[in-house]
Amino acid sequence: MITHHSIRIFCQHLAQGYAWVLLMPSTRAGMVLIAATFAAPRLGIIGLLAASITLLTARGLRVTEELSSIYVFNGLLTGLFLAAHYQINLSLLLLLIAVCVLAALITHSFANVMWRFSQLPVLSLPFVLAAWLAQLAATGYGSLVAIADASHLSTSWLDTFLTSVASIFFQPNPYLGGVLFITLFLTSRTLAFLAVVGFSAGLAWHSVLIGYVAMYAAPSWIFNAILAAMATGGLFVVPSVGSVVLGTVSALLAALLAAAISQCLVPIGLAPIALPFLLSTWLCLYGAQRTGKPALVGTRIQLPEKSLEDGRLARTRLGDPASVGLTPPFMGAWQVSQGRDGEHTHRGIWRDALDFIVTENGRSFHGNGVAVEDFFCFGLPIVSPCYGQVVQLQNTVIDNAIGEVNLRENWGNYVLIRLYDGATILLAHCRQHSITVQLGEWVSAGQILAQCGNSGRSPQPHLHFSVLRHDTPEAETRPFHLMGVLVQAENSNAVFHLWANPQQNDTVTAAWYGAVRPLSLRVGLGRSYRVRANGGQWQSWQLTPQLNLAGQFLLVSEAGARCCCEESGAVFACYGREGAADVFFDLWLLAAGCTPSSELAKQWQDSPPTRLLPSRWQWLMSLLSPYATQMTAHYTRSFDDAARVWRQSGEFQLLGKQMMSIETAIVADNGLTYLLATSGEQRWEMVLEGGFQTGDTGVPEREWAIATNV
Repeated sequence: MITHHSIRIFCQHLAQGYAWVLLMPSTRAGMVLIAATFAAPRLGIIGLLAASITLLTARGLRVTEELSSIYVFNGLLTGLFLAAHYQINLSLLLLLIAVCVLAALITHSFANVMWRFSQLPVLSLPFVLAAWLAQLAATGYGSLVAIADASHLSTSWLDTFLTSVASIFFQPNPYLGGVLFITLFLTSRTLAFLAVVGFSAGLAWHSVLIGYVAMYAAPSWIFNAILAAMATGGLFVVPSVGSVVLGTVSALLAALLAAAISQCLVPIGLAPIALPFLLSTWLCLYGAQRTGKPALVGTRIQLPEKSLEDGRLARTRLGDPASVGLTPPFMGAWQVSQGRDGEHTHRGIWRDALDFIVTENGRSFHGNGVAVEDFFCFGLPIVSPCYGQVVQLQNTVIDNAIGEVNLRENWGNYVLIRLYDGATILLAHCRQHSITVQLGEWVSAGQILAQCGNSGRSPQPHLHFSVLRHDTPEAETRPFHLMGVLVQAENSNAVFHLWANPQQNDTVTAAWYGAVRPLSLRVGLGRSYRVRANGGQWQSWQLTPQLNLAGQFLLVSEAGARCCCEESGAVFACYGREGAADVFFDLWLLAAGCTPSSELAKQWQDSPPTRLLPSRWQWLMSLLSPYATQMTAHYTRSFDDAARVWRQSGEFQLLGKQMMSIETAIVADNGLTYLLATSGEQRWEMVLEGGFQTGDTGVPEREWAIATNV
């Protein structure tokens, strides 16, 4: 049944598909581009018809909504290509229907296969294949009348650039190109900048080879270079200096491939179309996959500005993306006895490793230290630092006497755990017969694996901990870091870190698990608050946890603001703010969007996005976007014994200027019960009133009051 909702969703997917032609995941930009294609009504009509046919075919194939735009833009490009090269008649319309259905089927077949085996996007490959088949078929149909090339003769660099942008839609018109570029600039300044970079790189390459720059007619190699720079420099990677370099290299490669491929295809009546863009993009993205730099965005394709924001936030909370984040493999406080590049064994390809012992008053043993049982760490539990599968283990090596080493069985008793990305965790020198897991068993973070021992090359009991590139203890090590820990350097106080790279002699304590949570993530179990701004009238406001199809928890306000959130043993964290404007939702995220759960965490830092600030600062944010999109947030907290609450405060700075301060109270089980935010003369307050359960099949709606003492 056709409803207003289904029509709205259909139009939304069409708009998203149009925007994808310029690599913009933006519905608003897509609406502008739909109108822009009607600068040439014949192309606009055929393009819209082709996009609609492809989308209907995708619906028939039961494609998920997230993938619909990929089908749409491949069908759209196919329709624009045919309309630009052939006169419209009945034969063309029949051919259009056939190739649009074919484009949808090719997308359906290739997209999943390419992503599964290479993690590369299909992009416009279905369009290229469908357009080539249409060209070949057209040579046998006398009823299809080709149109003479209508390339625009450019007269300046600016004219050439704008004409090249418009040529992506097969309308080489500099005025249309101006509209498209303005739309691109308003949607994403990063993509607009990369478009200029790609154009400059491609034009410079051919200028050097040709020897002069004359009157350009916006040939295909220019728009291939533009798209290649945008894709590899901003859309599929986290924007950075390295991504700009990668985008420039991709543009140069696209220009070279366009010249070479044209020589092969033109003699047989085919145009290179977007093939140079595809090949250069795939090659550069594959190279980025292998090296880990620049960081790829994965499956979360969004505007580069959002990727930059998420990337900075992830680096602050999770560490370097090229380093493996792990939880501590022990309980309690352990000292690093040998760090990275250690003087004994952590050298060369084994440099990224840590050895841990337990000390008291500077000594690792009690008594006279002549027996392994005298050492504090001997026999203590070793726990899994991650979720993974046990792929190797050794459990029968005898523990050495103190001062002796076993060089034949260097690693002694050990456990190897393989991660999802193929990296392997090594926990070595375990106690004989203490390993409790089996080969092939899946283990979770915090699960007890073994006991600390003194087997292998180990003169005193200790734990060797490293990340390896292959499933063998002798393999080369990889960088890694520890998540959610207290680190105490020599002669200093312990400091909580969301992530850390401890040094030799640092004492590391696992700050894992606790009761300091701003909200309990249970589906449909929400909280009701009273809120007001600047001493005005109190109003009701609600916050509800939900679960999406991908299994992610969402926090959703009654105004429609939402974000993703996670709750691990170390921290409650929110990210990916989307949806409607809601100042109290943003203040809640600033106050509690990164809250360690352990009572040991008394100070920490974060870098929340500046767009969470109240509206009085948004003009500054727009001016600085996208390169000053994060603030520096300093958090402190202490326990109020009288009120039995955690008092938590946050100070938010941008470019050294104090922007806002927030005071909150968090109570075990009830979560965030009070919030006071101040910025200049402005003041916002939030007080917890009660909880509620949203209704579901067999679960009635209910509400209850919560008494607070803050």
